Amino acid sequence: MPLLSEMDLPVLPLESPACIEDPFRFTAAAREQHPWIARFSQGYVVHGYEAARDLAMMDDTVQMSFTGLIDFYQAHGTQWGRFMEEMLLTSAGERHKRLRGSVAAGFTPRRANEIRPMIRRIITEL
Repeated sequence: MPLLSEMDLPVLPLESPACIEDPFRFTAAAREQHPWIARFSQGYVVHGYEAARDLAMMDDTVQMSFTGLIDFYQAHGTQWGRFMEEMLLTSAGERHKRLRGSVAAGFTPRRANEIRPMIRRIITEL
């Protein structure tokens, strides 16, 4: 399997005003070249739902990291930087398992259906 750095991948201009305004136009174009991954100015971005889900389940080999983002914004030692470093998505191993287990009941399809009216109301208000 080739390395990402060796692949001819689409480029997503994530920082551009046009992409911020309509990201789906850009990801649709990127999917024509590769179904789930693209480059952007700071590295790579997974833009396919199934690929992101599959990667998120690979706790033993893949770890979410926002260190580059924290470095970019020079946010080490800030409340936001600490939040980014300690949240569920960036934790691994036993800590991740413990955190995920503590909130899992709130993220089931049944729970989503129970709170759907509230979600719709809030979205409508926003």
